[in-house]
Amino acid sequence: MPVGLYITGYCDGGEALSIFTRFLPSRLAHRIALILTVLSLLLAGSVWLYGRLTLIPSIEQYERTAARSQAAGTRNAFLESASTVERLALSWANWDDTYNYATGGDTLRLDAYLQGQKINTLGIDFLAIFDRNGGLLTTAEWDGMSAQRDDLALVRELSPATEFGRQLSSAIEHRVSTTSGIVRLARGPHFVTIIPIRTTNRSSPIGGYLVMGVSADKLLLQGKGPFSATQSSALSITSRDLPDAVQRWINKGIENEDLLILGSDDKIESWGVVNSLSGKPALLLGSSQQRDMSRLASSSLEQLALFSVVGTLLLGLLAWWVVHAHISTRLGWLLQSIHGMVRPGRVAVIETKGNDEVSYLARAINHLAMGKNASIEAQRTAEQQLDMVFSQAPSAMMQLRDGQVTDLNAAGAALYKAPHAATLVGRHLSELLETNDATAKRLLLLAQSKNTMPQSVRLLCRIRCRDGSQRPCEITALSMPQAGKPIMHLYITPLSSSGEDTRPDNTPSETDSQTDKNENNPRLISIKRASSKHA
Repeated sequence: MPVGLYITGYCDGGEALSIFTRFLPSRLAHRIALILTVLSLLLAGSVWLYGRLTLIPSIEQYERTAARSQAAGTRNAFLESASTVERLALSWANWDDTYNYATGGDTLRLDAYLQGQKINTLGIDFLAIFDRNGGLLTTAEWDGMSAQRDDLALVRELSPATEFGRQLSSAIEHRVSTTSGIVRLARGPHFVTIIPIRTTNRSSPIGGYLVMGVSADKLLLQGKGPFSATQSSALSITSRDLPDAVQRWINKGIENEDLLILGSDDKIESWGVVNSLSGKPALLLGSSQQRDMSRLASSSLEQLALFSVVGTLLLGLLAWWVVHAHISTRLGWLLQSIHGMVRPGRVAVIETKGNDEVSYLARAINHLAMGKNASIEAQRTAEQQLDMVFSQAPSAMMQLRDGQVTDLNAAGAALYKAPHAATLVGRHLSELLETNDATAKRLLLLAQSKNTMPQSVRLLCRIRCRDGSQRPCEITALSMPQAGKPIMHLYITPLSSSGEDTRPDNTPSETDSQTDKNENNPRLISIKRASSKHA
């Protein structure tokens, strides 16, 4: 990548980061807690979205697949139970007593069997025998307790004018061996099988037709598999109890192998088709199961999201407490110590515990603070010693700040013939020197200087005493840098007490002439700048 593009991308990233951090709190603990809380909420939201977009749809798809399998199992179990009825009807149709009854032979044995209690255990709802031309010979119904012969209602439902009668006529006409399917009777949908009646060896011609029917609900209860009556139902295709979605599915046209899966919030339904005697859809087998897995997943996901939010808030509070207690507070102490480094006065030493980065930084700042405290203590000791020397020195000493007298010892007051030192405090240095001298002007400039470097100058000047007299002196000026205006110390040594001039300033004297001569002599004027060690 070219260097220019890299730098541009880096700058753009830094600017974006700066814009992002602009909206964050200024305090470190609040910022870290907010960042952790936001990241944790994003993680919790991602888990919730993953569950909603991936996990729950997968569970729903599994439930729909299970419902489809359940519908197919319900239909297969129903058809298997129906095949049992077909086998039972076939055994009856190939019984000699049944053949004799259909052909007008002995009917007593079959009548006695139909009236017996043993047949109640077979689970048959009704039985009918027709002759070879389709004429009804007899009917029998069982309610589980007793048999009812030739019931008028059943006879009307099996008449040639009904749907069953038409299917029977078609079977007789086409000499179909076995016809089975759903017949919609007034008492409800029944599985009915029509089988030609023959002798046991099946060598005789057709003697009639045996019709055996079982209620669809009973077959559904007898069905094999893990399907209970509360989960399954059998409804006619024309029933008014069908759901609207199933009715729309029927109106669009359904095929034999079609399965309809309907889902709701609390359960999922599946519907399968069983054909009639004519091969058209006539019965719907419905199965339903509770959506326990989806509800459990949704509930667990909501609980997980709730726990994540609560845990996130607790994590944010914990992060705030940890950062505030272990980082922000210590950083605040470090900040106070750093501010103390640039302010006058001593710096408090920070208590350090641990071996982390903040502790290392605190130890480094403590080292600087102890150095500053040692310097302050040394300066204070030096000032005390200087004050002692200043006050007890036998020679005249004066302290100036910005050219004004701030302190004067007793020897200096005596030299200026002042009653006490307070008389001269506050006066400007120009009032205490003969300003016509070049050396005095130089001393005044030095007193007004803002130079922060220490320097020392030795000059010969004439001082003005309080009585108006002048006196030549050797003045050593020591400028010491301090905060604000520099302090200057003057060490004044009179050159001669015998040559003192007590006349006013405007009257020249021999001492003045001698002083002028001395000023013109370069050997009498010595200027020396002190080194930084002296300062």
